[in-house]
Amino acid sequence: MQQTVDSRGHVAIVVDADVNFKDRHDRLREIADREQLPISKTFLLPDNLHAGCLETLLEHIAVPRHGAIYECFGTYEQCLRYANPDYKIPDAKARVYAYCNALRAETKPTERDYFDSNHWNLDAPALEPLKQFLRSLQS
Repeated sequence: MQQTVDSRGHVAIVVDADVNFKDRHDRLREIADREQLPISKTFLLPDNLHAGCLETLLEHIAVPRHGAIYECFGTYEQCLRYANPDYKIPDAKARVYAYCNALRAETKPTERDYFDSNHWNLDAPALEPLKQFLRSLQS
């Protein structure tokens, strides 16, 4: 990190906000201060305002013509709750996995093609906050 600070002037991080945006933000600041990490900018996924994660953002940028895949989860989750309230409802990671699997796309996060316009809409409004954050790093 220090090498990056010396060459570029600052370090920025992008991480999941998880279930509580404010707690996550405060915790990151606390760790950075305690460890004396030179982090000057942070962005919490999905939009730097709300709780969530990368998978939350991915769900919002899924191409509309494949929206039925995500819509099916509502019925599936209702069915699980009806069948047995103790069943675990699929989380965001499982839903993205199922989306990719249904499209016969790579399911491993590190091997997915996030530039594939048949799967992801990189012009989706949900990406604007992240794009603005990344642009701010150029100045």
